[in-house]
Amino acid sequence: MDARNRLADRAWDERLEQELGAGWGQVRGQSKLEWDHARDAVRDAWDRSDRTYRAYEASDRYYAGQFERADYRDGEADFSDYRPAYRYGTRARGQYGDRQWDDRLESELGQGWDKVKGTSRPGWEKAKLATRDAWHGVERALPGDADGDGR
Repeated sequence: MDARNRLADRAWDERLEQELGAGWGQVRGQSKLEWDHARDAVRDAWDRSDRTYRAYEASDRYYAGQFERADYRDGEADFSDYRPAYRYGTRARGQYGDRQWDDRLESELGQGWDKVKGTSRPGWEKAKLATRDAWHGVERALPGDADGDGR
């Protein structure tokens, strides 16, 4: 959602709703819905993405603090190079939470890395370690072996 990326720090309120409604005609693409009919779906997407952005912010805070000690860290890279990998792992965990991290999942995620990495310099071979770290990060928040992998 482009609006969410541009306005990540904003909460849904009357002013934001009016702003999004005013721009609806320019961004609706092929949708035949007028704003009055699209508003509830846009609000739902905004609310769902809010959870994602909060997860990204928490992930960013945690991994920024741990980054200097990460054994997979490339000495030439900084945290911003690995941020997309941490976010990719965080998002993938929500998307594929019923799966375990294995060679098959790693391969699937590797195929999608170029689409999500943005300006990140590390290739998949380096980024997958940070992605996997974030994937397993749920176990820092939940007691026990949440994904059943013995870690």
